[in-house]
Amino acid sequence: MQDDDNFNDDADEDLDAEEDDDTFPDDDREVELEMDAAFPEASGGDKLSIFLMDPYPKLVLLLTAIGLLIVLLVPHDVWHTEVQPGIAAGHLFVGNYVILILGAGATLLALTVWNTRTGWLKYGGLTNVVVILLCVVIGTADTIAWSLTGQGLFPSIFDSPLLSLMAIIIMFCIYSLWMIKKTPSD
Repeated sequence: MQDDDNFNDDADEDLDAEEDDDTFPDDDREVELEMDAAFPEASGGDKLSIFLMDPYPKLVLLLTAIGLLIVLLVPHDVWHTEVQPGIAAGHLFVGNYVILILGAGATLLALTVWNTRTGWLKYGGLTNVVVILLCVVIGTADTIAWSLTGQGLFPSIFDSPLLSLMAIIIMFCIYSLWMIKKTPSD
């Protein structure tokens, strides 16, 4: 004798197969069409839109590689060189890495604003990309100048590293991008 709870007859298996046919697409093209419908902004093949759908794995990989290059390529003695009383070059390298992380996140936010907004506010994203990249380049160049010469890029104007000033400018860029995103569309 067979237990009815554990017994599947052929009729139930046929019904299960029909249900599976109804719920699973037969063709991979149907899956692609469903994905295009789910993500219409990236279905046009725009590389920026495709990147902005999930940018974090690539961004984290890039930032990790940059961090490893900073740690591995800078000689040990340079990390402990005192560029100003109380400031070691290693502190500047860590600060510069923080600026790179802030700049990468802010650039990502700015590109999202550039790609998704309409009207004149769209150009706020592009303008902030330029400002953010300038801040990252100036901060990196100033860090290199301090670690090599003991003076910054503009020794007659600034007698301390520019990293904090660049971080504040990037934070203001992030705030302005957040305000642009919250502004109602035209």
